[in-house]
Amino acid sequence: MPETAHPKMASTIILLRPEAGGKFEVFLTRRPPDMEVLAGFYVFPGGILEQKDYSEQMLRRCRGLSSSEAQRTLGNDLSPELSLGHSVAAVRELFEEVGILFSVTENGAAPDLRQDDLQNRLAEKRQSLVAGGIEFRQLLESEGLYCDLSRPVYFSHRVTRTSILFSPLRKWQRVYG
Repeated sequence: MPETAHPKMASTIILLRPEAGGKFEVFLTRRPPDMEVLAGFYVFPGGILEQKDYSEQMLRRCRGLSSSEAQRTLGNDLSPELSLGHSVAAVRELFEEVGILFSVTENGAAPDLRQDDLQNRLAEKRQSLVAGGIEFRQLLESEGLYCDLSRPVYFSHRVTRTSILFSPLRKWQRVYG
């Protein structure tokens, strides 16, 4: 008998950009062809919730959503900190995977990427984040930034054993586990 698969807590972010005529552009990434799992598949940015995403230190670097609001949104099944951590994980994964950072300064303003070569520093620190050399919280602290949780809007929650995914090389297929 196969071993029972236990779902891991993860967060995914769907980026939409409005177009003329009421349409939207949808942002997808393509997994590298050499990945062990789902190589070449188109996916939304996202990944596993890490304990660092809901640590006390990380949650102090968040703006725009309280832990109690996050808990109410997710249905009170999780602790307030873990609920807020799901939003942090989505923002972190978005930055790790595609370089889009939802952040604000201490006063709530959008950071000026032209100021003091901030864009280049963030690009370098992103590489370190992906390589495991720095934590997301440390990256934010080093630049005086806060994780902006006012931008993502909760859409849905799913826990499934099977998913249907699209691959450019295959037709619709079921993936188990």
